Amino acid sequence: MQKLLNKYLLTVILVIYVALMIFGAIYPHPENIPGLGGNTKYFHFLGFILLMILVLKTFEIYRFKHRYILSVIFVAFFIYLTEFLQLFVSTRHFLYTDMLIDVAGAAIGGGLYKWILYKVSF
Repeated sequence: MQKLLNKYLLTVILVIYVALMIFGAIYPHPENIPGLGGNTKYFHFLGFILLMILVLKTFEIYRFKHRYILSVIFVAFFIYLTEFLQLFVSTRHFLYTDMLIDVAGAAIGGGLYKWILYKVSF
């Protein structure tokens, strides 16, 4: 019962996190968010570190076969989606540099998950 609860809790956390990231991608003026200081690059990097870890752990709990490949595909699609959505916001821009920062964050997140967090059980 506890594992089932953890499974659903982690899924809810992932869905909420993805929704918040989408909201962040379409928010017209992220530089006006208190505490951000106008520099969103850190949030790109740190956000995708956490996203990759959440996706990998969620896919592990669901016992997806080839979870690493599926996680990379999911996160790569999400990187493109968040930049693509910015095309529809007049104050935001599709930037390949942001995508590279996102990929770097996802790669670090995958490494952290594999080497450090893999032993943490939910």
